[in-house]
Amino acid sequence: MQRWQQLFLGDGYRVDELPGYGSRFAANPFKIFQAIPVKSCYLFLLDDARYFISGFIKGPVCRGQMALNVIIDHFWFFFLDPDNPIIDYDADRVLADMRGGCGCPPREQRCPAVGQLARILAAA
Repeated sequence: MQRWQQLFLGDGYRVDELPGYGSRFAANPFKIFQAIPVKSCYLFLLDDARYFISGFIKGPVCRGQMALNVIIDHFWFFFLDPDNPIIDYDADRVLADMRGGCGCPPREQRCPAVGQLARILAAA
């Protein structure tokens, strides 16, 4: 708990407006957590990287031994040094671009904005 307080309550950042709870807004974590400093979010993910990566690899799609046996892909993850200046410089710009097109699709929308995401990634 002390680490979370250090990461999320110790920076002195301001939340000017609380996020909404509507499905269109709440489905996009880049909008919900935009007031939290990028470095705090990154350090939080690094602290428990094994847990988050296991969630990608052992998600609900991979239930049962047969499902695990047919996966022959290799997963590669890399992490930057949290003190690397690119995290402060470039991450804010990239996240600002992603806020418009990323997130889980809300109930009333059948397909996420894949075209918009592809344009953002192509421009990066």
